[in-house]
Amino acid sequence: MAISDVFDVRQCAEFLGFSEEHVRVLAREEKMPAAKIGGRWRFSRRQVLEWLEELAIPEAVVEEELLREAKRRLANSEGRRPFEEFAAELGL
Repeated sequence: MAISDVFDVRQCAEFLGFSEEHVRVLAREEKMPAAKIGGRWRFSRRQVLEWLEELAIPEAVVEEELLREAKRRLANSEGRRPFEEFAAELGL
């Protein structure tokens, strides 16, 4: 494994678009692959990518969640926008 294939906390956070603290919490709680070496967290690029793939949510689940959110917003809007218009904006 080349040095560039190993992230520190800052690099991993930048790669994922997370805060450094969030990356530390995920590592500490063993929710993402990490190793503490010399008192510092290290992350394998390959393992982080595999972890992201495992977290991928199937498209059908996302669409179902968007539909549920659209219905919830409609119920809270007191009829300000037709459901069909809102659903169309979400691509449903």
